[in-house]
Amino acid sequence: YVLCSPAGFPNVLSDNAQWSTNLFQPSVSLTKACDALSKVGDTISCDVTIENTSSSDSPDLILDSFTDSLVSSVTPPAACSPLAPGATCHILYDYVVQAGDPDPLSNTATAHFHPYGYLNDIWDGDTWETNLFQPAVQVIKSGPDTAGRGETVTYGFTINNLSSADSPNLILDSVLDTVIGNLTAIASSNGCGTLAPAGSCSFTADY
Repeated sequence: YVLCSPAGFPNVLSDNAQWSTNLFQPSVSLTKACDALSKVGDTISCDVTIENTSSSDSPDLILDSFTDSLVSSVTPPAACSPLAPGATCHILYDYVVQAGDPDPLSNTATAHFHPYGYLNDIWDGDTWETNLFQPAVQVIKSGPDTAGRGETVTYGFTINNLSSADSPNLILDSVLDTVIGNLTAIASSNGCGTLAPAGSCSFTADY
């Protein structure tokens, strides 16, 4: 607002001008979800969801970088850049669990964006933990040290579930003996069909 007078005159002149700058609010949200339970040698599938949570008057977000601590190179789909306000994209990838990976297996995904035409670093990240279990089974067979031809020999079998406590139950597929043959049915009838971690079952078979 300006007031002024000509030199030597009492006249008062005035004028005003106004300017409005629109302030947008850029932001992004990243969430990561992978398989909750896995083990060495298995493939973990991961889904990273990125949402442009900027105000509706914001420019589109341009992806600068995407990194994940599990995999060295992931190529985000074209839908992730540019990303309009309110839009969502997904980045899908797999990882094979390696021997020596920590349990739980923790991994972090991070994405950096900038609003089109601006230099602001807009980013978010998320961490997911996959529980790694260790399955193991033990079979113990016992019987006499000697036997005569034509004599019936009774063998004892014990199956122990030695898996880690966080493992799923073991489901019996088969029990095969090189001499007696298929013992799956008798094992199942003696409680070996499903064994919880630290569980055990026993049965006998004659030959």
